[in-house]
Amino acid sequence: MAGFPHRLDEVYSSVAQANEARLESTFLSLNDNIQAEKPVIFIIGDSHARNWSIALKNYVDTDRYQVVALSYLNCMVEIKNDSVKAPSRASIYDKYCIPFEKYINDKSLLSQTKAIFLTSLRPFEYTVNPFRFELISWMKSHSDNARVFVFGNYFQLDELHSCLGLMFQRKSDASICLRSASYPPANLPLEQLPFFLSGLPFTYVDIVKLHCDYDKEKCLTSSRGVPFITDWNHMTAEFLTTLISDILEKKTADLRSDGLLDFLVPPHAGQAERTASSEPNAGPAPSASPSN
Repeated sequence: MAGFPHRLDEVYSSVAQANEARLESTFLSLNDNIQAEKPVIFIIGDSHARNWSIALKNYVDTDRYQVVALSYLNCMVEIKNDSVKAPSRASIYDKYCIPFEKYINDKSLLSQTKAIFLTSLRPFEYTVNPFRFELISWMKSHSDNARVFVFGNYFQLDELHSCLGLMFQRKSDASICLRSASYPPANLPLEQLPFFLSGLPFTYVDIVKLHCDYDKEKCLTSSRGVPFITDWNHMTAEFLTTLISDILEKKTADLRSDGLLDFLVPPHAGQAERTASSEPNAGPAPSASPSN
């Protein structure tokens, strides 16, 4: 066991691991500077909300909007008497549930809300947290006619495997995880899925189609040495930041027609570029990471 960290460094460098850990640690501070009366974009979700929020905040049009980023991870959410209760299932989840309950019940924030981004594991299929769309409907009813965007998932393994495990076993980069991915299938029939939204207007953001049109030969597998996933389903913050940048740059017209560019802005030309590579030991690029 003592030798495992060193051997892991061979497929996921310690520098890349440290950079990813630093990014992920910024989630709980994303709401530190909420401004009164400035229009709001709510990013909510389960455990996926952490890294999605960290990445998306880099591309929000901050001249016009502020982000409120919340996770209901292991919160027992119930809507009653026009308020949301969200006690945690265990004290270790208080760091998510206490701010979730605080901000989700702030009617002044809700009244300023222009967009709600849902970032969830398999949003129309996942049987845990089935309240998510009832919650969004409630939020929208208190908002300034907020637009709802549901973000799809990137490639995932089955629950019995982890990406780091596959990389370690095969002495491979994260491309082995992409080749082994079993989800999502192309042309997933959303309308036939058990939690498909009915009666609530929303825009589905199919990130795999936008990025690489489900052609695994063209899909990125890591960014600055960080694999796209390390477990079986959660995208890393570093990779998500690069993936969103790629989509914003290459699919500007699609995102504009979907209304997403009313809230996000493509990376500005001339700024330090973030690069993505399928080589997990590429190490950090010379440019600085974007602020979070």
